[in-house]
Amino acid sequence: MRVVGDTVTIHVSGKVLVMSSGTTGVLPRYNEYTLTEGRALTEGIHSFTDDTDINTGLHNLIYPWIACFDPAGSEVDVFIFTKRPKNFQCIVDASGTITQLVLYPGNGIIYGRNFLYANLTQDSNADLIPDFLDSSLPGSITKVLQIYDFQKVFYVSSDDYFYVSSDGYTLEAIR
Repeated sequence: MRVVGDTVTIHVSGKVLVMSSGTTGVLPRYNEYTLTEGRALTEGIHSFTDDTDINTGLHNLIYPWIACFDPAGSEVDVFIFTKRPKNFQCIVDASGTITQLVLYPGNGIIYGRNFLYANLTQDSNADLIPDFLDSSLPGSITKVLQIYDFQKVFYVSSDDYFYVSSDGYTLEAIR
């Protein structure tokens, strides 16, 4: 998926929203380091803004992506931005499921991909970061996407799904 324009609403189904802040104290309910109990989002609209607010500011993103997933599943929806988004909203239903992301790409483009992992809750080094998000592990989304930043132009394959094999090292496109 490739999106250009003022705003786009994407239908998703996930329980956890992850944004790459690079530290535990910034975006504390959403960063990749604090995936512990209490991360469930409450019903309503959660808004993120074009500023440095410690809880909702998009200027705190160190990498240009956000992810949405359900720990009980195997799929992770990842949205990669070519420019820092101006704002976005995440809509959560009464059961705590994220049902929609309303994205505002500004002058950039949004690429969306779906990654498949065998186990979204596995934490082999007990650091409270699931392996699929642990930047120290090959094959993690965080490691794979570290090469992208807000300054680079990059190519994203047109394949709909990616699969990280059980060895954690092989990224394969599924056609």
